[in-house]
Formats: sequence, C-alpha cells, structure tokens
Amino acid sequence: MQPLIQISPPSRKLPAQRFALFNLGFRPFFLLAAGFASLSMAVWMATYFQLSTLPLTSISPSQWHAHEMLYGFAFAVIAGFLLTAVKNWTGIQTLHGRPLMGLVACWAIARGVMLVAPANIIVAATFDLLFNGWLIAAVAQPIIKVKQWRQLGVLSKVVFLTVGNVAFYTQALGLSSHGVRAALWIGLLLNVSLIMVISRRILPMFIERGVKEEVTLRNSAWIDRLLMIGLAALLINILTINIEIINIVLGLTIATSAGFRLWRWHTPGIWPGDFCDPEPRVTAYRTA
Repeated sequence: MQPLIQISPPSRKLPAQRFALFNLGFRPFFLLAAGFASLSMAVWMATYFQLSTLPLTSISPSQWHAHEMLYGFAFAVIAGFLLTAVKNWTGIQTLHGRPLMGLVACWAIARGVMLVAPANIIVAATFDLLFNGWLIAAVAQPIIKVKQWRQLGVLSKVVFLTVGNVAFYTQALGLSSHGVRAALWIGLLLNVSLIMVISRRILPMFIERGVKEEVTLRNSAWIDRLLMIGLAALLINILTINIEIINIVLGLTIATSAGFRLWRWHTPGIWPGDFCDPEPRVTAYRTA
C-alpha cells in the first residue's frame, strides 16, 4: 500500500485569490450537481404528478429522468471527484481555470437542453459526449504521464459510462431500438461499481481518523474482486440472456459481500456522540 498523499490547505503567505471556484474540479461540479439534482427532481415530480409535461419525442419521461440522474447528476460528481483525486494521486495539476470552465460549460449546456428543450436532443448529445470525452482525456493524461497504471481501473469505468451514454443517444436520436435500456443498466451498475471502488479507498481512512481509539482497518482483496466480478456478471446477464434466478443470486452475492466489508470496517468508536475529533485534521487520499 502506498503512503497517503496529504492535501494541505493553501499557505497563508500566498495572496488570496478573488475567485477560486475553478481552481479545483470538485468545486464547480459538486456545486452544480447539488443544484441540478434539486431542480431536475422538482421538474420530474411535476411531470410525474401530471402538473406539467416535457416536450419529449423519442424517449419517455421516466427514461429522461433516469438518464439525467445517472449521466447528468452522477457524472458531475464523478468528474469533480476524479479531477481533484487524480491531481493528488499523480501530483500533476488537472483541469483548472478556463479549461475547467469549458468542461463545466459542456456539462451545463447538455443539462440545460435536456431540462428546458429536450426535443433538441442532438444539441444535448453533442455537448454531453464532448464533456465525456474531454473528462476522459483530462483524467487519463496525468495518469499515463506518471505511469500509475493501477488507476486505469477507475478510468475504465468512466470510459464504459461514456459508452452507455452513447447507447442512450443512439436510441434517443432514432438510430437504435434498445440503446436506452442498455444505457440505464450500464449507468446504474457502473455508478455502483465506482462507489464500491472509491469507498474502499477512503472510508477506512476516514473512520481511522474519526475515532479516538487507535484502529487500523484493512481491506480484503477477495471481497473487492468478488464485488467487481459480481457487478460485471450481473450487467452482462441483464444485457444478454437475462435469467432472473442468476440476477437474484448475483444481487444477493453483491449485497452480502458489501455488507461483510462494511462489517469489517466497523469499530465501536463510531457510535459515541463525540465521534469527531475536535482537533483539525488534514484530508488525505489513499492511492492504493
């Protein structure tokens, strides 16, 4: 396991910047993701209760809602996290300033079109896929430069998410008949996969630093592999033969494995009311 990479606060000797929103990727993307989630959920609830209608032609309102949650909201969170984490993993500055503004603009334009004028889906598709490709390039460049090949596992999930987004737009644009179903399952299970991978890296560290007792929490390689294999097998089964009993067995396997991993991370110190150490701590990411 590689050592922790510390994220120290800026030196007080440096001059304060007037506008720091686009200095790090998580700042604009986390902010916009939160705002977009609230707005799009309000639109969806109004549509669901038939208080308003969306001008949709090639997809249903439920398909629009699912896509915007999985490939709009969730992708923004993924982008913000990866642009910040990869900078810490590799020591190389990721997109910031005007390039980051451009990436955020692509995401925002796609979301705005899908929210306000989804009938113009070709415009949304253009900016959405430009956002996806730009993000992949921005994350891949520092990883490849420092040859941190183990990080390509996380990047590969972003690539497959982009493939799912392409599949969605092929049906939305009338180029296929089953693209949306494939896209939504790919988006759902790959987002779960990313949550499993990232939580493995950061949750034990947060728990170790949040409790007062000395504790070392360990990960299990076989649980990690079982979760990834189970999720991949579940996705393949759903998109191909779709045998229900296989889906049930794989789903229970994934749930049990994830629950067992959480149990291994448990320590009694998380329960007292004074869980958080009053002393300030420096945030860190594991690179392993």
